[in-house]
Order: sequence, then structure tokens, then C-alpha cells
Amino acid sequence: MANSAVSFGVIEHNVSHQHGEDDEINVTELVGAGAPTMPYEDIYYDILTTSLDLYYTYNSGSGIINAEQNRIEMITGVTPGSVCYIQKEIGYPHAPITWDKDRKFRIYAQVICAGDNKIKGFLGIGDYPGGKYTGFLFDTGKLYGTSRTGGSADTVELADYGAGFDETHLLQLIFTTGTKVEFYIDGTKKGELTTNLPTGTSDAKLIPTLYIENPGTNQSKTIYFSGWAFYQEV
Repeated sequence: MANSAVSFGVIEHNVSHQHGEDDEINVTELVGAGAPTMPYEDIYYDILTTSLDLYYTYNSGSGIINAEQNRIEMITGVTPGSVCYIQKEIGYPHAPITWDKDRKFRIYAQVICAGDNKIKGFLGIGDYPGGKYTGFLFDTGKLYGTSRTGGSADTVELADYGAGFDETHLLQLIFTTGTKVEFYIDGTKKGELTTNLPTGTSDAKLIPTLYIENPGTNQSKTIYFSGWAFYQEV
């Protein structure tokens, strides 16, 4: 499909955070130009994280997960089959977390596939790979948008990076419940899916989920990130 630019305006409003306080915040990237004023009860997280506290982490083989001064590092190392996995479950905000409401997610991340094009990586929301999810999938040198509510996931190709790539991008998805999920790279729409969209509350609170795997190669694979944002209507 043809690429189309997404423009973001400045909208400021008092938003109730998870702890109940009201702060004047700029929701430029999440809401967008021309969007209605966001009511205070909508759910909004904008997280700058350089700590692994409150995240579930898993690593296997030669995989390591580190919290550095300015970023989180997920590095598989060179052992084939090594995995790094990070996930957070949002607690109990003032309204239910559900796939049945419009939601948006963004993350700024660097993904490195050393030497070849063999990589399996996911950055998104939900329970990847076995549950309900939507997000960005790196697979064999390409970047896809993906969505799964059951069975096999649906995918749409967004970019082809080939072998030995080192890519840093703002990745954003806009999920319109029951209709579509749109995928943006650095503010430009690259594709959308209209099928296999999650519904209900199962896995809806798992935000974010990040996964990187070295699938049978002796070349390391890496994700670096330091922040993410999530918005949901109520």
C-alpha cells in the first residue's frame, strides 16, 4: 500500500495518571492533530525507563538483559537459540484495560542484526508469541506489522533491511477496535491490518512486550530502548 504521512498536533489536557494526580501533559504523538480533547479519565502512560524494576524478564543461552545509565539492553549473544524477553503488566488503573477500546502504542528503539538476516524480534503489546498481541515483528531481515487474536498471526510487510542491519526508529501502532491496526515508522504509515484483531481483556494488560531471538546463527541480535508510551480510551 502507498505510504502516507501522519501529522501530529499539540494537544494539552489534564490527564489522570495511574496514581490519581492531574498533570498538564503534551500528548502530541499519541492523540494527533484534529483529534477531540482527551477526557481526563482516559488511560495514558509515558514511561522513561532505565531500570528493570517492575518488569518481568527472561533470558536463555548466551542472552543477557542489562539496565544501563540511559537504556535497557537485550543482547542474545552468539549461541544459537538464545532469547531475551521483557514484559510489563499494567496494574489496576481507574478503568479496565481492554482490546475493546481504541488504543495507541509507541516505542523508540534500536534493533541490530549482526552479520546475517537471521533474526526474530517483537516490540508491541499483548502476549507474544502464544497469546493475543499486536506490534512490530522483525523476521529474516524484514520488519512486519503483526496481529493475533488466535491461530496463526496475520502480518503485513513494512520494510526490508536485508542482512547485517542496524536500525533505530520510532515505531507506533494505532489500534481501532474491531476495525484495523495501523503501523507507522518515524511518523509515516507503512501498512495496516484489518483481520485477526484481538478482542476482550485477555492479554490486554501486557504492555509492553519485547522479544529478541538468535534463531540458529552464531551472530548476536540486539534491542536497545529507553522509553515507551501507551494510550487507551475508556
